[in-house]
Amino acid sequence: MKNPSVLILALAALFLPACESAPQSGHSQVPSVIFEAPPQYPFELHKQGKTGSATVDFIVTTQGDVANAFAIAATEPEFGQAAVAAVSRWKFKPGIRNGVAVNTHLQVPVYFTLTPDLPAPAAQVK
Repeated sequence: MKNPSVLILALAALFLPACESAPQSGHSQVPSVIFEAPPQYPFELHKQGKTGSATVDFIVTTQGDVANAFAIAATEPEFGQAAVAAVSRWKFKPGIRNGVAVNTHLQVPVYFTLTPDLPAPAAQVK
């Protein structure tokens, strides 16, 4: 049987502060991941040999925590649930606008693939 692999790719951030309306000059930086919890490959989908993906929408707070995470798309509901559970545990260096930490809106796709060369049953984050 093929073994699970989970691939996460961070898309370019939608650098939209959720609660900030500062002037547009000065130093700005998108959030960067400090800790990335790997998603759990859903057991039944792994057993059935299913692959898929989910896109998670969330806010990185000024403290670097994830807030309001939800799946905006998923090939299977279980992939969406697993992706949201993992991303909710991530920690970030917060986004910066004009030298001040701001809440930042992000979306990341999470890909669930089966690869024959990984030890079972661990999921892998790339």
